[in-house]
Amino acid sequence: MKDPTFQGVYPALTTPFRGDLSLDVEGCRRLVDAVIGDGVHGIVVNGCTGESWALSADERATVFRTSVEAARGRVRVVAGCSAQTAAETLAKIGQAADAGCAIAMVSPPWYVMPGPDEILEHYRRILASTPLPVLLYNIPRRTGVGFTVEMVDRLADHPKVVGIKESSKDWGLLSSVIRRTRDRISVLAGYA
Repeated sequence: MKDPTFQGVYPALTTPFRGDLSLDVEGCRRLVDAVIGDGVHGIVVNGCTGESWALSADERATVFRTSVEAARGRVRVVAGCSAQTAAETLAKIGQAADAGCAIAMVSPPWYVMPGPDEILEHYRRILASTPLPVLLYNIPRRTGVGFTVEMVDRLADHPKVVGIKESSKDWGLLSSVIRRTRDRISVLAGYA
């Protein structure tokens, strides 16, 4: 369901690491503080830019928790929670919810190259159990699969879907999604 306050600039943050490849928790705090100081409306953590695929479950939970603590309620924290299965996605969403994140960002599963029906079923399973609102994430350059306008239109009717981060670089698709869903969900443009 559309949230009129879910708009503006939501940068996808990198995940800071030390030279020994351990998580730089203080660096994470400083980064969150810096971008909030620059006037953003929210932040996205543990997404593609944050190299979520390379994080352990403990590291992911630490990034969620540290980001929420550093934000101190000044902006929303959107949590990257994409995974291969609905169960794994829901486990990540559970971590994000426990940390106090506001929204879960979820891309279609990658590698297995699901078709439209399988992608919709993946989201149906997630939406049936998620404790957080969901931001759909269309990034076919990374997943190998993408949303059609019709798929977004169908998912936009679910009350737990608050928006889509459209990162396909397909300006026709972006325009069509906006026209078709703008009264129901927020549309954020990645790679704009």
